[in-house]
Amino acid sequence: MRFTTPILILVLAAISRPLSAQEVEVYEFVADPIVISAPQSRVAPDLFRAPTGAGSPEERLQAGFDAFAAGDYDLALARFREVDRNHPFYPNALYGRAMCLDYLGRPEESVYEYNRLILFSSQLPEGDEGRVWRKLALESLVRLLFFNPPEDMLDYLQRILDAENYKDALFILGGVYREYGDYAGALGVYENLYTHAPDVRTNERLLFSMAETNELAAPISDDPGAVLDRAMDLYLQVVERGEELLGESPDDGETAYYVVRSLGRLGLHHQELAERYNYGGASYLPQVDREAELELLIEETAASATDRSYIYSRNRITRFLDNYIGVIAFIYSVHVPVRDPNHRIEVQITIEPDGTVSDVELLSSNTPAYFTDRLLDLIAAWRFPQGRKRVVAVYPFVFSGEF
Repeated sequence: MRFTTPILILVLAAISRPLSAQEVEVYEFVADPIVISAPQSRVAPDLFRAPTGAGSPEERLQAGFDAFAAGDYDLALARFREVDRNHPFYPNALYGRAMCLDYLGRPEESVYEYNRLILFSSQLPEGDEGRVWRKLALESLVRLLFFNPPEDMLDYLQRILDAENYKDALFILGGVYREYGDYAGALGVYENLYTHAPDVRTNERLLFSMAETNELAAPISDDPGAVLDRAMDLYLQVVERGEELLGESPDDGETAYYVVRSLGRLGLHHQELAERYNYGGASYLPQVDREAELELLIEETAASATDRSYIYSRNRITRFLDNYIGVIAFIYSVHVPVRDPNHRIEVQITIEPDGTVSDVELLSSNTPAYFTDRLLDLIAAWRFPQGRKRVVAVYPFVFSGEF
C-alpha cells in the first residue's frame, strides 16, 4: 500500500535471546500496543456531500467503496464512474476512481484522476476544508509514481504540477524514499527542494529532514563518522536559523518544534550547546526536559556497556515505525467500512540484517480477513535500515475506531 501518513509514539520493551554462535544473532522485541487512528484530514468534508437517498450519488459512492473493500475493483470503478456522470468533480468519487485504476494496473489513467483532484482542490482558498483532498491526492500520486516510476521523476512531476504542488510533491517524495531505506534518493530530493525553496520556514523543515536522513544513513555508510558529523552540522543550522526566526516570531510553533527536536539530537553529542540554548537567555524556546534526557542517556549508556548492539538493533526498528503506521491507518480506513474500537491484530515480524522482512506470522486478529491479508502482504514488503542483528519483533496493532 502507498500512503503515508501521521506521527505516533511507540515505546518498545525488549527481551534479548541470542541464538547459537553459528547463526546470525537474534534479538526479540515485544512492543507495547500501538493505537492507530486516522488523521482528521482523511475524512471527507461535508461541503462535498451530495444528496442522499435511494439512487443518490452517496449511495453509489458507498457501493463503490464496498466493492473496493471486497477486492472487486472493476465493479468499484463502475460505481464511481456513475457518480461522475452528474458530479464530475465529486472528490470522493475522483479519489475512488484513481485508487481502482491503480489497483487494476492502469497507472497512467490513475495519475490523470489524481491530477484532476489536485487541480480542483488547489483552486479552493487556503483554510477551506476541501484543501485536505489536495494533500491526500498528492501523497497518493507520489506513491503511485514511486512504484511505477517515469524515466525522470522530478521532470515528470514538474510537467504535470504547478509550482506549489510540485514543491509539496517533492517533500512527500523525499519521505517515501526514506520510508523504503533509500537515503541517497531522499537526500537528493531534499537538496533539490532546498535549493528552490524561497520560504525560510520550509527550509527549516527541510534542513531537519536532511539532518535526520543523514543520521539514519550513518550506521550503514562507508564513513559513519563523516555522515554523522554532517547530520550534526545540519541540526546546528536548524537551531541557529530557528533562533533568528523565533526572535522575530516567538509564537511560531512549527519553527520551535524543529528547534527543540534538533536540540535533542545535538544534546546527545554536544551537551554544552544544548545547555546554552536552554539556559542562556533564549526564554522563547520551549524548555527541553534535561533531567529526563540525562536519565535516558545514563540508562542507554549502562545498557550499551553490556550490549551496545542491542540498542542499535532496537533503534533501527523504532525509527522507522512511524512511517509505516500511517500506511496501516489508511488501508484500515479504506478496507474496513464497519469499524470496531476493539479491533486488534498481533503479528510477529522477522527482520534480517539487510533490512528485509523474511517472515510475518499472524499471532491473533479479530479484524476482517480481507484486511488482515492485505496487512500481512504490506508488512512482508517493508524495508528497514540495515543492521548487525536479525530482529524478531512482536507488534500489537489496536484500532481506535476514530476514523
